[in-house]
Amino acid sequence: MLTGAHLTRAGLLQIVAYRALFKTGLSIKLTEAFPDFIPVTAFPYTPNLSLMSIHWIAGFINADGSFSVSVEKSINSKLGEICRLRIFIVQHGRSLIALQRAAEILGCGSVKPNKDGSYILRVSALKDINQLIAAFTTNDIQFLGAKGLDYADFCKALHIINEKAHLTQPGLEAIRSISSGMNSTRTDFGSK
Repeated sequence: MLTGAHLTRAGLLQIVAYRALFKTGLSIKLTEAFPDFIPVTAFPYTPNLSLMSIHWIAGFINADGSFSVSVEKSINSKLGEICRLRIFIVQHGRSLIALQRAAEILGCGSVKPNKDGSYILRVSALKDINQLIAAFTTNDIQFLGAKGLDYADFCKALHIINEKAHLTQPGLEAIRSISSGMNSTRTDFGSK
């Protein structure tokens, strides 16, 4: 577009070909309007991964990540249940290289494929989560909106686990209560 090539049929077909790469693909109207477009397999773009930082990753988490707190059944626990904390970022396969680089920068987590063709960066080891939360704190990272509230709740649950209070019934119930109001079940979105 900067060169004005989009004003030609060939340039417009190239834009349509790139649009076809988006997750939703081309609409029926676009497919009918441009039946002669030539599909491409990748965007002509190589990300500058050296620009990634803990702040960039925090933004990635704020947009496409999740802080997860759960209580699950376990036959190996005295109480019959265990607590799990996880930090996720899920992306389409096109962003695999960014997820892999994020894991390298964080020095923790693993990147695995999902059944739907997406990939997930998961941080679940307690020592890694503590390291990551410390990095967020040290770098004055702030999460925004409902994600900020989820992060605060996640940190409350992490504190309970670090204090070993989750090994008691009241601690387990506190974590269950925290979990029940996070992410898609959140009804409080903070004050205005």
